[in-house]
Amino acid sequence: MSNMPELSKLDIQFTSEEYRIFQRIVNKGHLRASRPPIASLKSTENGFVYANDGDKLKNRAAYVWRNVAFYCSPKSQHKCMPVTADWWIVKEDRQFCNALVDKIINAMPLNELRGVVRWGQALGMLE
Repeated sequence: MSNMPELSKLDIQFTSEEYRIFQRIVNKGHLRASRPPIASLKSTENGFVYANDGDKLKNRAAYVWRNVAFYCSPKSQHKCMPVTADWWIVKEDRQFCNALVDKIINAMPLNELRGVVRWGQALGMLE
């Protein structure tokens, strides 16, 4: 049995694109224990772009997974702030992905938000 948080029973209304991402961050109903694969972004004159729609889906899923894992994973390697996850997606996707992270996290029971507790204690905001 997985010690990762169970996400399949959360009451969340997803758009079709959000659900495609959600399917990539769960394994047997629980948050995956490791990051989904990512694809390299292509550099252009106007910034970075995805090579194709499949790469966009992969990278968005990896970003969402990493941020959700930061909030709720019991694994020690997920305690670090996910600062490099921003490198996996184009700037225009941040608002969409962050909204999806918030949607998932806000549906979770507070006792499963282990990262919030860890960082709250580290910052002296929680005992």
